[in-house]
Amino acid sequence: PTYRLKYRPKTKGWRAWTEDERAKFEKRWPIGTTPRLAYVLALWLGNRRSDVAALEVDAIQGNAIVMRQVKTGRELRLAITPMLREALDAADLAGPTILLTAYGNPFSPKSLTGRMADWTKSAGLPPGCTLHGLRKTLGKMLADSGATTRQIMDTLGHTDIKHAELYTKEAEQERLAKAGMGKGVRFHRG
Repeated sequence: PTYRLKYRPKTKGWRAWTEDERAKFEKRWPIGTTPRLAYVLALWLGNRRSDVAALEVDAIQGNAIVMRQVKTGRELRLAITPMLREALDAADLAGPTILLTAYGNPFSPKSLTGRMADWTKSAGLPPGCTLHGLRKTLGKMLADSGATTRQIMDTLGHTDIKHAELYTKEAEQERLAKAGMGKGVRFHRG
């Protein structure tokens, strides 16, 4: 009775973008284009597609973005990075949302996902370079730079520490393994 069932192993979810993939996307879609604005919002705010699509112009408050996450209802106040500021300064913020379609309407989360697939394909990127992958990219960058689990959690708006720990464990494993190997090499050369 199970011959039609397919084995579905656990996955790690969406993957982070590589530096090369980010560089290709940025080269194809310069500052001032909608694809670049969507990319920068997703990468430097680290939020889900529903939050990126719904982000209203009045969320920009000085040097911060103040928003309430759609999925969790959690309110976040996130610093505007220089990269995000550059994209916002070049954007037409006529509203009501920061991101607008070619017709001047807000994106739905689903349509934003579809457009991102088109934009990444146009940039020559492989499948798997998604909006959620940019969220994961920020988490990975934070972990690799030494951010604590709590800092990652508060930046990405996680309500469960287990999600943030995924990033720090991966980064710490690499850092600790490198440090350990360095000690082993020094001992061997001793």
